[in-house]
Amino acid sequence: MNNKLFKLILITIITILSITACSRSSSITNLTKKASIYGQIEDGSLLFFSNDDKANYPIVKATVYLDNNSTTTDSKGQYYFENLRAGTYTWQVKAEGYQSAQIKVNLAEGDNKLINKSLLPTLKQKTGSISGQIKIHNTTENKVKLNSSQFKTKTEATKIKPLSEYQESEIIVKFNSLVAERLINSLKSKYNLDTLTQLELNNGLVANYKVPENKSVLEMAAQLESLPIVNYAVPNYLFYTMEAPDDPHYQYQWGHLNSNLEAAWNIQRGNKEVTVAVIDSGIIPQHPDLKQNLLMGYDFVENNEDPTDQTPAKYGGSHGTHVAGIIGATTNNQLGVAGVNWQLSLLPVRALGPKGSGSTFDVAQGIDYAVQQGADIINLSLGGPASPIMEESIKKAVEAGVTVIAAAGNDSANYIVYPAAYEDVIAVGAVEKDNQRSNYSNTGSELEIVAPGSNILSTWGYYENGVVNTGYRYMSGTSMATPYVSGTAALLVAQGITKPEDIRARLTSTTMDLGTSGWNEKYGYGLVDAYGALLGQRLESPKVLALIKKEDIFLIVDKVQANQDGSYKLTEIAGQEIYLAGWRDTNNNGIVDSGDYFGISDEAIKIEENEEYSFDLDIYLY
Repeated sequence: MNNKLFKLILITIITILSITACSRSSSITNLTKKASIYGQIEDGSLLFFSNDDKANYPIVKATVYLDNNSTTTDSKGQYYFENLRAGTYTWQVKAEGYQSAQIKVNLAEGDNKLINKSLLPTLKQKTGSISGQIKIHNTTENKVKLNSSQFKTKTEATKIKPLSEYQESEIIVKFNSLVAERLINSLKSKYNLDTLTQLELNNGLVANYKVPENKSVLEMAAQLESLPIVNYAVPNYLFYTMEAPDDPHYQYQWGHLNSNLEAAWNIQRGNKEVTVAVIDSGIIPQHPDLKQNLLMGYDFVENNEDPTDQTPAKYGGSHGTHVAGIIGATTNNQLGVAGVNWQLSLLPVRALGPKGSGSTFDVAQGIDYAVQQGADIINLSLGGPASPIMEESIKKAVEAGVTVIAAAGNDSANYIVYPAAYEDVIAVGAVEKDNQRSNYSNTGSELEIVAPGSNILSTWGYYENGVVNTGYRYMSGTSMATPYVSGTAALLVAQGITKPEDIRARLTSTTMDLGTSGWNEKYGYGLVDAYGALLGQRLESPKVLALIKKEDIFLIVDKVQANQDGSYKLTEIAGQEIYLAGWRDTNNNGIVDSGDYFGISDEAIKIEENEEYSFDLDIYLY
């Protein structure tokens, strides 16, 4: 073979090998699996009502970096990197007003790595403050303008505690939108649910099911809510009318609001089976605002079965009628005033004569009579010196399971009158409308609790020339404060708390703190709180929150708990428009709901840097 032919063959072989090699290299490259990184960037701010739930709002136009490459998030906060080679990358996200985040990412061939990130706003950057007073109003007065949808999340249903009763063996299930009917039928079959009724909404079906007998409502709710096709599953709660009473003079009964009765009435309004004995000057039984709640009673002054108060107008009229009306004037009857109890049984016992005085023996007989008649509470809006017969009568009553409550006295003195000073008696002092001690109210080591006592409007009447007259009148004294406590004790009895020691503990451990810690001789343990007593807890001072509004949802900027006197101060919140909200979460469930106190500023407040602002905030029963 000559050289020329050899070179030609050699060139041909090399060319073929080169082409083959190139072809093989190309095939290997095409078979390499590329990787991708994708995800969503969200706002991780806390929603104001919860320390657990996040806002979860997409952050639009956030910049996501992958080494030297970058992209921006779309309207859903989503981003995507594709055709990536295997290796280690630096992933980073930045968005205006948010803290940036950076992580190392290892990618293998064919990986589709999901990286979601919740960014926290960089909100506390400039100095500025707002301070003021938060004022609690124990009434709704239609003041709370709250769109509840502004404060809810998709997980709220799992957070709701059973605050009230619900339909036995019934559950409400909301399905996610576009769930196929066959899946719903499959769920019903699996869990043995019977359809009672259903409602087709724009964003999914809501069904009311009957729960099988071997499952509790709460247990079934928890099971169903864990399923991906279920949006929420909750008991079929019972709703009740929640109203202030329609008695026309109720608006003047400031003591009812200060002792937190509107909230208490959402829990308990009284029971005819509960009896409160009013040992006093007697009563005007013909009073139209009392007679529905009155028992027969007895007169130990004249020893007969007619306890009609014979006090004429010149001696002040019927003290006992006034006391009885505070405890239990018939309520929501479009007449006169409201009682602490809307309904109960009042046992009138006349032991004081027409000039407002009576003998120790008559009062002792009245106590013994009240016990025999099955009284649960004895109200003694009277006072005098110590007496062994009085002490023994009271001890006998308490041993029989009767709670005895008495007035501390109106002498502006540093001692408690008897019978309030006895160990077995709950001693009650009086406060003014501003919750400050009434200057006439006695102080001392035996004082246990205070209640509204000055300018208290209640039922009244007087006896003149054999004619009984009825009406309403303002009166003041620890005599008026005592029935507020007796009335609250009656609500506790209606709630099932009957032992004197338990009632005393509930009343004194749940009082409103009047600016002093623990007990003191001016206020005892504090101001009676009917709502707190029924809940069995002392209500904390409210939280004050600085909020920013985003897409009709409020997010936390800062928060602080108000002091006992209602004062607060928020700092480091300058450079933004904030709404100010006050919230007392009375049931500690993390949701603004019935029984809480809430208020929010009508407009946003612009806080400038290095400026101090003042803003007083009102919160109302919700």
